[in-house]
Amino acid sequence: MPKKAALALSLLALTACFLSYKLGSSPVAYAKARSTPQEGAVARPALSAPPATWTLSAVGTPGTAGAIVTRPAAAGVQHVATCVTGSFEVSPSATSALGNTLGLYNGASISGGPIRQWFVYALPGTTVHIDLCGLSSVGTTDDGMTLAWSGGAINTDTTVSLEGYDAD
Repeated sequence: MPKKAALALSLLALTACFLSYKLGSSPVAYAKARSTPQEGAVARPALSAPPATWTLSAVGTPGTAGAIVTRPAAAGVQHVATCVTGSFEVSPSATSALGNTLGLYNGASISGGPIRQWFVYALPGTTVHIDLCGLSSVGTTDDGMTLAWSGGAINTDTTVSLEGYDAD
């Protein structure tokens, strides 16, 4: 195709796009007139105060798994985890890639049963970060919560952080 024909075709396509955009964005007329502020006023309920949040963090020593254990919840109260953060680092001196699981558990240890778990895999000399907020992971009533890596190995470092609130 000659260059002049290609140029003319390109300009024609651009013109068609511009015109379709301009024609498609015309103002819309509404059948009902706008209401006065008094007509449209609706009594809205007051917002409740946000729950008091708590945050716990821990750094594992090299070769051990980082872990956090919350205090047991008060009678009739449940811990709700809203943000989970963890990092798993494999040192450059490691001979192979390693995997690990970050878990959120019911109770004061991992034996309380998992609420949620995340598996990561890291190559030697790299760090994998987990940063999950906006969660609503609810623990068992009257019990604590544990956030822990499944294990620590030689040539690894871990960190954990847990944020949440208590719900009746």
